[in-house]
Amino acid sequence: MVGKRRDRERRASPRDHRVDLFDVSARAQILENSVALFERSGFEAVPVREIAAACALSEGTFFNYFPSKEAVLREGAGLGFEAAFDRAQQG
Repeated sequence: MVGKRRDRERRASPRDHRVDLFDVSARAQILENSVALFERSGFEAVPVREIAAACALSEGTFFNYFPSKEAVLREGAGLGFEAAFDRAQQG
């Protein structure tokens, strides 16, 4: 029995190589909402709780996608949101 279980565990399932579109979509939503909130209120003034609420997520779920608010800023800057984030830091 143990040998059969190991064989099943070693076989790659079709899901192993698929991108989870929900994760991609949620990350994109977090980035988009963060940009809007940062532009409106400034980076320092927006807590993670507010970003999560704007995305209809719990604060804990936010941390499943990003380790911190600063990580959102870094990824957004890497994706070409630099101008928006610059405005947010000034505002």
